[in-house]
Amino acid sequence: MKEKINKNILILSTSFFIQFANVAIILALVYYLKIKFQIDAKLIGIIMSINTISYFIFCLLLMRITEKITPLHCIEIGLFSLFVYSFLIINVNNLTIICILQIFYGFSFCFIWPPLSGWLNRNKEGDRLGKTNSFFNLSWSSGSAFGPIIAGILIGKNLTFTFIISGFIFFILLIILLVISNIYTSLKIEKSEKINADESSTKDKSTPIRYYSWIGLFLVFLIYTVINNIFPIYALDVLNLGSEWSGSIISIKGFITVFFFWILGKNSWWHFKLRYTIGSQTVLAIFCLVASYIKSIAAITIFFSLIGILLAFMYESSLFHGMSGTKHKSRRMTIHELSLSLGTVGGNIFGGKIYNKLGYNNIMKYMVLIIILFLIVEGIIFLYQKRKYTTYLVKQKKM
Repeated sequence: MKEKINKNILILSTSFFIQFANVAIILALVYYLKIKFQIDAKLIGIIMSINTISYFIFCLLLMRITEKITPLHCIEIGLFSLFVYSFLIINVNNLTIICILQIFYGFSFCFIWPPLSGWLNRNKEGDRLGKTNSFFNLSWSSGSAFGPIIAGILIGKNLTFTFIISGFIFFILLIILLVISNIYTSLKIEKSEKINADESSTKDKSTPIRYYSWIGLFLVFLIYTVINNIFPIYALDVLNLGSEWSGSIISIKGFITVFFFWILGKNSWWHFKLRYTIGSQTVLAIFCLVASYIKSIAAITIFFSLIGILLAFMYESSLFHGMSGTKHKSRRMTIHELSLSLGTVGGNIFGGKIYNKLGYNNIMKYMVLIIILFLIVEGIIFLYQKRKYTTYLVKQKKM
């Protein structure tokens, strides 16, 4: 048996393939529900949000439990569950059972992302944490970029192909991890998050910027979900675009996000700067306002690309500022995931409802109002915590 393996490469490659299969399943499910069951955007949005609500709830309920299990075993549990889901979903002809399977899908991911990211960023701070987060974001976002392209092609051939291939990806990853963990002893003796935190003597130096970053993540995922889940329906119903076109347009946004994750990882000018966090939310509102008046494919593609840039920044900001200064990396990753989950649920439910009543462009006008509301709330919070934030900045300059 060998002693060591490059843990980072193992984690990053695993995150790429998991997210590749995940976004492929999400896009395929939209078409699966629309074509096979002939249901409207509102009901599709509700069903698509079930797995996110489930993920949100199980992350909260199981957070203390997953901290006591080694990260590798958590990921193996999650992969096995996802494999089972992928082959059950295509053999179901009842919407109630599909809803139950969506609960199971969300449950599966609470064993994936918080443990995986916490494991990767364990005992890292400052620029080292920023660069590691950048590599992590590059890996999963690359999967997000390629997934819709392949899914769009497969959906055009057969509605079930995407689920079958994604299921095999989860199964192969599980086998690889089981084999590797029996070859390399370093993986077997890896400590759980709880034991690692208990043994650490590091004092908490968390930044208050994390709260604003979590709000920004919620807002951008609200928009991101509307784009990913409501746009394919709009493209099919109004623009007469097939799944190949929708998948390609969404993938362009994905590739833009990947590129800007790389840019952010090579720079630290945005670290611990509240003005960039608030500024990005303001720009998001402006983009959505402009998007409410555009209808051409070219303009929509440009809008998607701009959202991809903001998604990269807000996601990176939430991950970096959330994990900075704490030894409970997995716990902070859970809060990060809860923020984006709330945005995803809101985008699915309210996006579908507004689309049915007012159309795609009016969704963006509602998004603008929501962003402005949160900016006002953040302004009130800042005025209330101004002294605390100023004290934190003074300490940062002394370090």
